[in-house]
Amino acid sequence: MDDTFDARERAKVLDLVTQRFDLSREEALGLLVAAEEQVARSSQLHGFTRVVNKAFDQVERIELLEMLWEVTYADGELHDYEASLMRRLTGLLHVSDQESAAARNRALARLGKT
Repeated sequence: MDDTFDARERAKVLDLVTQRFDLSREEALGLLVAAEEQVARSSQLHGFTRVVNKAFDQVERIELLEMLWEVTYADGELHDYEASLMRRLTGLLHVSDQESAAARNRALARLGKT
């Protein structure tokens, strides 16, 4: 969202997807490439969040937000556009602001930024 998807953010996404979904590095990389292609074709969040809302329960959606918080901080800073996107995603995923804040704090703690 801050117009850069640097190597640290890319590595964080690959690590999180590999761990969360028990995928090989190659499988995770294939998903990342496919996701980038989908994002390039669509600027709407609703289609993506609709799929997540159908497939994930409340706890899994909070875990997803926690993963996204890790990605947003992977480059060492939170850009205003990234913060805005996270607020939008929180609402679209039907997660409370308090749950999102707690997920953010857990992500920061894991990254050693507390």
